[in-house]
Amino acid sequence: MTKLHGQKIAELISSIKPGNEQCTVDELTLSLTMPAIGGPSNKASLPGCGSSKRMHTSGLSLIYYQPSGTETARTCAAIWEERNRVRLVSPFLRKCDGILDPQPFIKKFPCAGGAVEPFERAMEWLDSTCYAATESSQVLFACNTNSKWGLRCVPYDASDSTLGLGGLGKPLVSDMALLKEVARQCLLQTIRRILKEDATFAGVQLEILEPGSAAGDVATVHFTNGNALRICLQKKVSTTDVIRRGILALDRMLQPGSNWKHTLLVMPGLEIKRPMYLTKNVTICSLEFSLIHSVLTTLFGKQS
Repeated sequence: MTKLHGQKIAELISSIKPGNEQCTVDELTLSLTMPAIGGPSNKASLPGCGSSKRMHTSGLSLIYYQPSGTETARTCAAIWEERNRVRLVSPFLRKCDGILDPQPFIKKFPCAGGAVEPFERAMEWLDSTCYAATESSQVLFACNTNSKWGLRCVPYDASDSTLGLGGLGKPLVSDMALLKEVARQCLLQTIRRILKEDATFAGVQLEILEPGSAAGDVATVHFTNGNALRICLQKKVSTTDVIRRGILALDRMLQPGSNWKHTLLVMPGLEIKRPMYLTKNVTICSLEFSLIHSVLTTLFGKQS
């Protein structure tokens, strides 16, 4: 693989990074450093690892992932040889505010939205495998002999003149265009990740609600002081209808049987740079990971 192709990989991967400045792809730069997805679990050399002094870049291969229970494998990463090491990069290991953002994976694998954690474990194994290897062929062998991870390594022949990388660099579906079921999974998995990985929310409970309600109910977050936050997904809301939706949410909270103190309306595709606090009881934001994290952090602070 030429240096130009290496730069092209960087451009393709970086092209699907979120616009939010708080979101980064770990340590990915134009030098294509390996994403820090966790310390390698196995630092021992793989069978066949030599002490070659090759300094060129070659051995470009694509990594495909097939979630358990599905029939389709899709590209999730690229590896290549450089300076006697095997480099790994993936646009689906993106961290926002120090927490893995599950949304890119769900958009890539919409039929396996609940497989974020198995995918993360598989990529940790792949990271360790690449760390121990000096040639892409060793990673290919490891994937073939450890099929339980659902990973497949395929040498890339660059037969497509545009360096399509098997669709790895293809832009993900926009939030506005997401199917409602996929948007719900993105929102639900985002909330789960934040509550699980941010120590601020220790003791906070998540109640997942049945889909299909007219109000778009997704979940209820139960804070440690007994108060609750109802989170709703509102698809295809025009900018002129945002305030009305907030008022309806406020009216709903005043009805008998409403046992939550605050409502968060999440509107995919809403062009907003920060959460909108309509009243002290209703907040509106987009599906952007960092905005949802910001809302939960702010509301939790008010409950303390």
